[in-house]
Amino acid sequence: MASDHDLKLVRIYADAEGETHLADLRIPDEKPEGADEPRVLREIPTTTLRIAETLQRRPSMSLHVAPRRQLGIVLRGECEITTTDGDSRRFGRGDCLLIEDTAGKGHTYEDVGDERLVTAAIGLPEDWQWPSI
Repeated sequence: MASDHDLKLVRIYADAEGETHLADLRIPDEKPEGADEPRVLREIPTTTLRIAETLQRRPSMSLHVAPRRQLGIVLRGECEITTTDGDSRRFGRGDCLLIEDTAGKGHTYEDVGDERLVTAAIGLPEDWQWPSI
């Protein structure tokens, strides 16, 4: 059944020259025991968890790098990320970002939704890799 909002899984990363990019990811085709759906990403080791709710619209954040490797999940509202290669995408409820641009030129961020933005940032160990990368 199609929904009005397809889940986005996107990686933000810097290349060797420091330019940042967005790349689509997908959950590996692995059918867990007894599950109807064939895609699952399990046992992700984490280091930190931060949940934040903006109380008023945040101004745009200029170019910045991520403070750590992390998964970012939009729980409510919408934001827009723009990379130095000119790619710009809007993310909404349920979308997940693998944020790995801890060095390089960084990315910009803007709160663009009508609702208060609520996000979860989940720190990842340096040695953990998304299975399809």
